Amino acid sequence: MANPNAEQNGLLDQDGSLEDKGRSKGRVVCWVLILLVAMAAIVLMVLFIPGRKGSIVPLPRLDPCTFNNGGCQHNCSSVNDTNVECSCFEGYSLANDDKSCDDIDECSTEANDCGQICMNQEPFFNCSCYEGYLLNDDGKTCDDIDECTTETNNCEQICNNQEPFFNCSCIEGYLLNDDGKTCDDIDECSTDANDCEQICHNQQPYFNCSCDEGYLLNDDAKTCDDIDECMTDDGGCEQICKNTEASFNCLCETGFALNADGKTCTVKIFYSDSLSGIYSIVAGGDPQMLSQSDGAYGIDYDCTSGYLFWSSVEQNAIFRGKLEDGKITEEETIVETGVEIPTDVAVDWVNGNVYWADNEHELIASASLDGSSVTLDLLGDTERRDPLAVAVNPDAGFMYWGYEHRVDLATTEYGIERATLDGANSTILVDGLDALSGLKYDQYTDQLCWCDGVSTIECLDLATSEREVVTSEGRRPFDIAFTEDSIYWISTELNDIMELPRDDTSGQGQRFNIDAGNPRGITAGWRCDVDATQVAL
Repeated sequence: MANPNAEQNGLLDQDGSLEDKGRSKGRVVCWVLILLVAMAAIVLMVLFIPGRKGSIVPLPRLDPCTFNNGGCQHNCSSVNDTNVECSCFEGYSLANDDKSCDDIDECSTEANDCGQICMNQEPFFNCSCYEGYLLNDDGKTCDDIDECTTETNNCEQICNNQEPFFNCSCIEGYLLNDDGKTCDDIDECSTDANDCEQICHNQQPYFNCSCDEGYLLNDDAKTCDDIDECMTDDGGCEQICKNTEASFNCLCETGFALNADGKTCTVKIFYSDSLSGIYSIVAGGDPQMLSQSDGAYGIDYDCTSGYLFWSSVEQNAIFRGKLEDGKITEEETIVETGVEIPTDVAVDWVNGNVYWADNEHELIASASLDGSSVTLDLLGDTERRDPLAVAVNPDAGFMYWGYEHRVDLATTEYGIERATLDGANSTILVDGLDALSGLKYDQYTDQLCWCDGVSTIECLDLATSEREVVTSEGRRPFDIAFTEDSIYWISTELNDIMELPRDDTSGQGQRFNIDAGNPRGITAGWRCDVDATQVAL
């Protein structure tokens, strides 16, 4: 009868029978027993293998590291076949549990040989370098990177390598910009960095100095000295060069006027007008009054002192005046006593005397240039003839005078006499003249020239005694004067000054058109260093 609880206990098979399931369970148990017996037999066979007679060889023990590596994380070593000892790979250290391993931080110890930066990594470490350095092949030490040898620097001019980086600088004369790389030229001329005394010129990269016109840069290339232009060809001046700071001026000797070109000089002509005074004029210019001297008559110029000397037939005196800046200064009367109707004067520029013809007293007189010494009668016992004009040649030691001599009421003789400067050894050089007014020594040609008061100007060569007519169209020439280039005379017909160039053989003088009242005497400025006979008439 079926177990009423069998179904409940799950022992019934599919058709409700328990028999088959019991048999199956029995078979399983049987096989397990057979397996255990077999294993036991195998163990006995292993343990009791016949080897030697009467001995038994035991089986080896199992290695404790075999199972689960002995519990070690890295390396397991058996100790006495029963215990284990754990160790770690290189770069690790054994943890406190003696089994697990921790990475060693070589960077926190002296185990690393890094020259600069140590970076820990499992299981070891590596080295690196600071910015600006390069790791060497040994993987440890570092060398500075010379950025100046590579394109990593952006220096415009100069690269200065430094550890660990570099810096830029500029060549002298430039300033480093705020970007630390580019350079701008320093304008030394706008700062105190330049030592230029006068003019600074900024240039890249420096500057240079120059000087104002009229100055010369010194060897120090900074300071300036005035150029003495007068040391080179007299500054191009015809007569006098006067150096000034930064420039120079051309001047003319007394008796000359500076031309518009500022360098050349034109001789001044001086003349007397008995109605108004003393004047100066240059060709093409206007007359300039120098002195209001009544009755001015004879006139002459002293090249050594720069004085004009003149006589006055109204004041019966001899005057002089210093020529300065185109004017007469220090005008003074040098001789007054014993003078009456002085018709002409002549200056001895060598010995420093002035001579005059006294028509009233029929004598030739002289005085020192300042009038301190006077000789009223140089002719002494010489036969008296009325002197009209006087001239001197101090280089030769002679004086000359033109005379008129009334033979009778119907006859008047005119001629020229000569004597030494002291009035001795007088002799007649020229006689038989129809008339005579002015008389002058031409220092340029060593000739003695005179006017006849009618139309003719004539000259005597003192070396050959030959006579030559300069012009026969003088239009009542009254007095004459000479320059290096021309002959001048007073025309009383025209009340004007006439000029005839020396190389003009026509005899046709050119007018100055001065519109004078009553011109009488004439002279010209000249230089004492002029060689006689240097100009051919």
